[in-house]
Amino acid sequence: MMRNTLTGINEQRLLGRDEKNQSRAGRAELSCRLFFMGDDEFECEGQLLDISIHGCRMLSAERLKEGTLVRVTIFLPDQSVPLQIDRAIVRWVDQAHVGLEYVSLPLEQLDRLCALVLKAERERALPRAMSDGGNHCPLNHEQDH
Repeated sequence: MMRNTLTGINEQRLLGRDEKNQSRAGRAELSCRLFFMGDDEFECEGQLLDISIHGCRMLSAERLKEGTLVRVTIFLPDQSVPLQIDRAIVRWVDQAHVGLEYVSLPLEQLDRLCALVLKAERERALPRAMSDGGNHCPLNHEQDH
């Protein structure tokens, strides 16, 4: 039976994303526990630092190498069912900080991830909107007739 999945690397090629700009856009800062497992069956725990629909950044005591493929389980703070990333690739390592890019992600997990990032974006935008008195919205300005 075929599963619906998003293949991150092929998706990037199709969309022609700029990897440097994309890595910062649409990220949600989020601290929670995660587990990752490699093809050689090692299993380790890490700490999620931020997440996007394309990848995440984590802290890990395990020394990982760039190019390593892992399966990731993220225990989101407000959800009882963990987020499952079927396959992610280690893109960069800086001491204990590790950057992962999703390679294979079931569509139902992508939906959950999109909702999480959108919620974080809205929450981040709310304080800015309140600080400028709501003047960011063109509907709040009276139009001269």
